[in-house]
Amino acid sequence: MIDTNIGHILRACVLTIRTIPDDYWWLEKMKPGFPRCFRPVSEETTTLARMTPRFGLPFSALQSPNLLTPINLRWASPARPTDMALKRERSSSPAPPLDILRSSSVEDQKSVFVAAFSSTLSVKALQGLPEFSTATHRMAAWRKRSRQQSLMPSKKVIYDLGHDDDGEKWAGSRLRNVLNDTSAEGVVVVARWYGGQNIGPIRFTHIENCAKEAIWKWKAADEEAKREQAVKKQRLEEKKSRKELEENLRERDLNIFVLRGLLAEKTAELNDTEKAPPTPQKGPPDYSNMSMEALKRVDKARDATIAFILKGIDKVDEELKSKETFSHSKQNTEKHKDEDTSNAPKDESAKEDKN
Repeated sequence: MIDTNIGHILRACVLTIRTIPDDYWWLEKMKPGFPRCFRPVSEETTTLARMTPRFGLPFSALQSPNLLTPINLRWASPARPTDMALKRERSSSPAPPLDILRSSSVEDQKSVFVAAFSSTLSVKALQGLPEFSTATHRMAAWRKRSRQQSLMPSKKVIYDLGHDDDGEKWAGSRLRNVLNDTSAEGVVVVARWYGGQNIGPIRFTHIENCAKEAIWKWKAADEEAKREQAVKKQRLEEKKSRKELEENLRERDLNIFVLRGLLAEKTAELNDTEKAPPTPQKGPPDYSNMSMEALKRVDKARDATIAFILKGIDKVDEELKSKETFSHSKQNTEKHKDEDTSNAPKDESAKEDKN
């Protein structure tokens, strides 16, 4: 029986036999002696063998239904990425609106300046925005937190700084200074469409102003987003605390009902009377329609009610204990009195006998 690995090798040799050099003529001599399971079994497989590279198989040959046994993948050429995979590599998902903030355009003698700022995108991604594709220059600067940590024990943050002039000399360094002055963390890109006329140093003013506007817009949007998030978090916390307060009030209403029944039972025991029937109660209040302030007031009232009932129960318990003590002492007194009465005739008879 032929070993599986040898079989794989022989099979690959059969598929490549029509493309190998003449120096390997001995494979042609060995071909008739190969087991049939290692030969191409159709014209389609033979055609694939003619198209096979010298030391491997094309990806389509590996998926041919006419191959009877699996081929060792080490003989196969690496598979090419599919069209769908290439599309996924080329296309990038659009960034959320907050990730890119743009300035208004500034026009000076047919030259137009527009800036964009992002705290999450890379320099290439921001420079590659579709609206900047026709720009003459796309100056950029970045200021992002470094992954490196300082050796000093201080908590000082280390930043990665850099810039790209993109043909507009000194523009990138000016943008980097803007990032430092505004303490912004991210990437800023200023695109310029050259209008054909030199406008002099004023161009740097336009570049800096556009960058500052984009950064300011991003900071304003970021503050608004944080404020909305804080408000949302506060609402959730208030909703949670309100729900807990409503549940506590319902539990306290039940506790008050039980404690009142216990107080009535002890009072009846103290007075040696039957327990009075419970006073008909109204339905439980609808706490869901009350404001938070009203719920807090009701909560304080329930605390006072429970404290009052517990105080009444303690008082009745003390009276019951005193009553029980008095009853025991009275019984003992009567018992001793009865004993003294029963012992008196015996003493008199004893005296008469002595006489």
